[in-house]
Amino acid sequence: MARRRDWLRVYTGSMALPADLVLVRHGESEANLVKDEIRAGNVQAYTDAFAKANNWQTRLTDKGRAQAKAVGEYIRAEIGAAFDARFFSYFVRTRETAGLLGVDGPNWQRSPYLHERDWGVIDSPAPEKFEESDYKRQMAERKSNPLFWRPPNGERVIDVAMRFDRVLQTIHRDVNDGRIPERGRAILVTHGEVIDAARVPLEKMDEVKFFEWINAGKTENKSHNGQVIHYTRRLDPDNPDSELARKVMFRRSVCPWDRSLSSDAWVRIEHPTYTDEELLEGAERYPSLIKAGE
Repeated sequence: MARRRDWLRVYTGSMALPADLVLVRHGESEANLVKDEIRAGNVQAYTDAFAKANNWQTRLTDKGRAQAKAVGEYIRAEIGAAFDARFFSYFVRTRETAGLLGVDGPNWQRSPYLHERDWGVIDSPAPEKFEESDYKRQMAERKSNPLFWRPPNGERVIDVAMRFDRVLQTIHRDVNDGRIPERGRAILVTHGEVIDAARVPLEKMDEVKFFEWINAGKTENKSHNGQVIHYTRRLDPDNPDSELARKVMFRRSVCPWDRSLSSDAWVRIEHPTYTDEELLEGAERYPSLIKAGE
């Protein structure tokens, strides 16, 4: 009977995140560099080695390693040198980034839910791909429908958000069981579009806000290589002794290796809910495809 009560406690307790949740995008990878070179017209950058390599195997560049070290210096100075839970994805570039951060804590855990978004058949950085009409059409659809567009045989952002939520549930349970202190910290080293998708479960961001944010064209909105996204439950985000809210209350995005690329300011999270009237008003944004009476 005691075991039954323990099992129930995991699923019926407060289920809160730790006071601080830190997301880190990996440093510049060899694949990032090659794609940038191809877009700049240097098709020779796409060597036979890249044609044969799996995406998950690409390492950090020298710049990427320097970015990871700068991220670690920032985190240790501004957030803390020790974490109560540390996660990374299955990709080599996140493993390498995590190992260079220099933050303390229990051994790193590899999570299958933190891997890069699957871009399906258009994942390859082959130079000819960028000139294909279908690729350009797919990119236009991505821009117009960023949360729900699916690359052929790939993942939608909403799919990535749902698997990211699995990581949050693991952390929730560890806090509830006392394996992570409620005033503790967790760090996740992952990928740019995973960090973007995380706004959906963490902030309850809807499709309209996500569209506006992604398409705003602001440099500070991007998850650059080596970007740090810091979520906190503290009601006063700059006070380590502040009272904690039930949910994350503030978000801050920092690019430690080039602070001109980020705003660095805390932004309050609203966690929207809706009345019946607001639901219907939101539905009116989308025209009916069948006229009344038909």
